[in-house]
Amino acid sequence: MAKPTNPSGKIQEGNMASMKTISLLIVFALGALLISSCGGPAPAPTTTPSPTLTPSPSPSPSPTLTPSPSPSPSPTPTLSPSPTPPPPKEGIYLDPALLEAKPGQEFTIRIQIKPTGWGVSGGEISLSFDPAALEVVELKPGDLLGLSPLVGLKKIDHQAGLIRYALARVGPTPVPTPPGAFAVVRFRVLEKASLGTYELKLTKVGLADENFQDVKDFKIYGALVRIG
Repeated sequence: MAKPTNPSGKIQEGNMASMKTISLLIVFALGALLISSCGGPAPAPTTTPSPTLTPSPSPSPSPTLTPSPSPSPSPTPTLSPSPTPPPPKEGIYLDPALLEAKPGQEFTIRIQIKPTGWGVSGGEISLSFDPAALEVVELKPGDLLGLSPLVGLKKIDHQAGLIRYALARVGPTPVPTPPGAFAVVRFRVLEKASLGTYELKLTKVGLADENFQDVKDFKIYGALVRIG
C-alpha cells in the first residue's frame, strides 16, 4: 500500500526558505537600527569655506612739501646822482653846481667866469666852505688868464673855512675874454664829516677889465655838496 504523500513537505521547505529570508531582513533591520541608534550614517565632511581676502587699504600718499620761497634780499639803496643844472649864460659860478661825495672822497670845483662883452685882466675871489666837513687839497690857476698868470694872493684858512685867491694876466687882454676857469680847487671830504648838504659860496669877487677898471653888474652862483 502506498504511503500517503505528506503534502506539507514542500510547504515546510518553502517555509524554511522564507525564514532564512526573514532572518536576513531582521539582521539587516537590526543593523540599520543599530546604525541609527549610533547617530546614523557618518555625516559627509563639510567644506570649510576659504577665507575671503580683505584688500588692505592703500597707503595715503605723503603730502608733497612745497618749499617756501626764500625772501629776496632788499637791495642796498644807492645815491642816485642828482641832475646837474645847466651853467649860467653869464657871470661867475662854481662848476659843478651840485655834486655828491662820500667821507674820504675827493672832488674838484672850477670857478668859472663868462664875460659879456668885456675883457678880464685879473681878479680876486673869496670862497667859503664848511671846515667841519671839507678841506682844501689843492688850489691852482685855471685857463682864463693864460698859461702863467701872476699870483697876487693865495691863502687857505682851514680854521675859518675860507679861500682867498688873486691872479693877474701876463700880456694883452682879449676883448671879450673867452669863458674859462679862473681857478681850480680840489677838496677832500673829512672822514668825520656828518652826512648832509653843504654850501660852497663865493663871498667876494672882484674883476678888472682890459683897462684895469672894475667890472660891475655880473651875477655870482655858488654850489652844493651832498655828503652821503
